[in-house]
Amino acid sequence: MHALNLLRRESSRTQGQSFLQSTVIGKALSSLSESENAKLRCKFDVAFFIAKEKLSFKKYPQLLKLEARHGISLGTTYMSEVSCREFTHYIAECMRQHITNCTSTSNFFSLLLDGSTDSGNIENIAFFIVWLDKNGIDEKIVTKSSFYQVCKPSNVNGEGLLSMVESVLKMLGLKELDSEYCTKLVGFGTDGASANIAGLGLKGLIEKQLPWIYWMWCLAHRLELSVKDAFKNSSFDLIDDMLVKLYYLYEKSPKKCRQLEDIVSDLRGCFTVDSSGVRPIRASGSRWIAHKWHAMKRVLSRYGVYTMHLAALSEDNTVRPAD
Repeated sequence: MHALNLLRRESSRTQGQSFLQSTVIGKALSSLSESENAKLRCKFDVAFFIAKEKLSFKKYPQLLKLEARHGISLGTTYMSEVSCREFTHYIAECMRQHITNCTSTSNFFSLLLDGSTDSGNIENIAFFIVWLDKNGIDEKIVTKSSFYQVCKPSNVNGEGLLSMVESVLKMLGLKELDSEYCTKLVGFGTDGASANIAGLGLKGLIEKQLPWIYWMWCLAHRLELSVKDAFKNSSFDLIDDMLVKLYYLYEKSPKKCRQLEDIVSDLRGCFTVDSSGVRPIRASGSRWIAHKWHAMKRVLSRYGVYTMHLAALSEDNTVRPAD
């Protein structure tokens, strides 16, 4: 979907002055000629591509220069990475406005949320929205989902998460988290952390206000915990312990990883070795259940390499026991 067309379409759907119309760029759009409009459209497309592909904003001027080398006239304005940041912000706001419009016209919607830490080890919560599409084909029930917002909770507990949910609902046009304004909100999806599903957690606090809410504990997380309980106190504990120790043995040691690569290079003359990598894969924590399978598959396919390297380390007098 064309980035600039999305901006204009969402602008025309709103009543009064929209977010885009209140900006400097939005006010300038109405007075642009067709040629200037085309140039700006191309720049919005490049900004959208950079954001979609998770590239640095510093790539924006270089990509515009590449477009100019291909014979595309782009003018001299909005050519810096600061402009790319502004375009990305406007596109994000209008896409968020589009989702808000969809939920306002839908009969029902649900919220999905999950947490993670950023590069600064600060907790962030990502919100996704699932809504019932009234324009389904052949009268079938059609649901759509989309990423909506990333928020930073004041506290990762029930009260902190509740405050964050209330702020997201206000962005969706719902004034309060109560039975009067939230009749369309029918479900929540989270993992099984105590801050989410405990009685004093988010689940308990929301069910006091919205008793009809259907709460879905992430199926992948439940399956991971079920498998973990099923293999508890079995021989798999030894395998799991081996996978964890093997991963941390090589995690922060470029020297050991280089030695593994050297062994693989020597073996390629005698055996067929794929190029998927030699470092052990992390198998700890609660994630998709396949992550332990991938870790075990890597160990099995490189078992000879690991045993040769560990034997060499055990005979090396310069290697400390702590290593």
